[in-house]
Amino acid sequence: MMELENKGKFGVTHIFDANMGNRTVRIGRDHSGRRSVVTYANEILEGDLVKIVGPEQVAKCAAGDTPIGIAMKDYDHEGALPTTSATWGNYDNNAIVRVETFARVIKTVQLEAANSKIVAGDKIKVGTTTPGCYDKGTSTNNAVALEDAAANSGAKIKVAFGVMPI
Repeated sequence: MMELENKGKFGVTHIFDANMGNRTVRIGRDHSGRRSVVTYANEILEGDLVKIVGPEQVAKCAAGDTPIGIAMKDYDHEGALPTTSATWGNYDNNAIVRVETFARVIKTVQLEAANSKIVAGDKIKVGTTTPGCYDKGTSTNNAVALEDAAANSGAKIKVAFGVMPI
């Protein structure tokens, strides 16, 4: 079992769900015989820059995207290999990837009771009404939400702090 977080060369490493698009499963042959071969439209491989695209979820960066980190190894599957081809959104995704983030620390924080709606990838700032609480920030903040939160929820969410821009 992989550790969820650890300190790497550039920042904290973290395991994310891998959003790689449409999935193709075919039967292949290797030294051990016939087996299922799984491929994705946008596979995340070691060294790829990745961006936040959902709660605790990353995808490969395209031109102009802002990365949260670098894939440390090729993606893997939690549990059994998929057995059917499917379009993204029509299958239960069990693909994961370890990412070395460009963050100094990842921490679960308390949002203010009257917080703004937060979507994974939004910038986070120190709140203005309750000590020790946070809220949605501006593009100049270097803290990034890794989870969603409804408005006025006062929820707890994971945040990557000290994200260095590239």
